Amino acid sequence: MLNRLRHCERTNFKSEAIQRLPIQGKWIAATLALLAMTVFLFIAPVSVHAQDAKQDLSDVLAETVLPDGAVRYAPPLCDFEMIFPSEPYVARRCPSNENGEQTECYPLTGYTMVYDVTTTVDITVTCVPSTPEDYSKYTAPIINTALQGMLRREAIDNPEVNTREKEGYRIGSLLGTTKRGRQSAIYNAQLWVGQNSIMTLEARLVGPTHPKADVVFGDVLSSVKLKD
Repeated sequence: MLNRLRHCERTNFKSEAIQRLPIQGKWIAATLALLAMTVFLFIAPVSVHAQDAKQDLSDVLAETVLPDGAVRYAPPLCDFEMIFPSEPYVARRCPSNENGEQTECYPLTGYTMVYDVTTTVDITVTCVPSTPEDYSKYTAPIINTALQGMLRREAIDNPEVNTREKEGYRIGSLLGTTKRGRQSAIYNAQLWVGQNSIMTLEARLVGPTHPKADVVFGDVLSSVKLKD
């Protein structure tokens, strides 16, 4: 599990909204301090202990596992972007409101990969247009409420919810563990609210430790950023 943590830590020192949480209980207490530093790095100042932990990870592999066929996700009307390891799939999502009525449909982009029939990386993202007026309404408490809804829907254990305001955009992140069937899973939800769009990302790492799956999971999530 330490190697699993390190592979993911290595990719996340520059990330603004990705955290890692171990699945097996015996590692949780020992690694939470490191995770607090690497997950949502810009949510709170990094402590001296966290900086020491970062230095301790300097021996971790530096090369990325993203293949040459990696695909940039950056819809024209979206303020944000990210990188998928290969061509993602595109589906159509038509959610219902609180009255059970179908609302406007929008495209959902996703990436799913199973490693050695045991471990699955499953990531989905949507980015819908909004307005500066919408941005003013999506304050930290509103983002937090939305993440709390995801927490209940996914039955998240050991949840951590954080929000952060940057110049011109806001970020919210939910991290925890859950179940997919009989398998344990790491779950991370992120809300990125910009002046012209709102991006929602959900990521699951399902199953036992797998070196490549763990690194891909961390690399994809750490690639999310505001467009240059």
